[in-house]
Amino acid sequence: MSPRSEEQFAVMRSRSRKAILKAALTLFARKGYAETTTEDIAHAVGISKGLIYNYFPSKEKILEHLIDQFVARIFPVTPPVEMGQPTAKYLEALIRGWFNEVRTNPELIKLGVQFHTDAGLKKLVRKKQAELEKKYVVLFEEVFRRLGSRDPVVDTLLLGSIMDGIGLNYAAAPDTFPLDRLEQHLLQQYCSPRGKTR
Repeated sequence: MSPRSEEQFAVMRSRSRKAILKAALTLFARKGYAETTTEDIAHAVGISKGLIYNYFPSKEKILEHLIDQFVARIFPVTPPVEMGQPTAKYLEALIRGWFNEVRTNPELIKLGVQFHTDAGLKKLVRKKQAELEKKYVVLFEEVFRRLGSRDPVVDTLLLGSIMDGIGLNYAAAPDTFPLDRLEQHLLQQYCSPRGKTR
């Protein structure tokens, strides 16, 4: 049997990281972040606890990576101003991206609920949250400013609160919560010409 190439090792490493993240997310959502141990994650993946540390130095870093993945899927890397993209289209893409995450990643939404309800977890992610808010709150405010908002700060807080509330409610009652109707309403409210005259 010939030795593995660097490329094969990179593929194996990537698969292992993905398996660890997937198992961690499932356990964090089901048991709660505080109740999940690194050993639980290792057991779910079928590896030793020590091997996890070859990929992530701590459970907290696993959590941070999950948050980064979530944010990267919703927010494009380049702001609309640099892309030359119309801000209403950009805002529409952000709203659609959020609803897509709510639909396709319920475990991530359940983990997000814990950020609001678990004081220990809230404290743990405060630094990461502040970093993301600094970056994306400014971006949203600029989008609303360009859309002619009279108060971009309030519009940013309002939309963020609405989206958080939608995630919380959908996580609590996914079978009865009218996600499609809410998505259409938000798009009409924030992205249609009539909705922009606020």
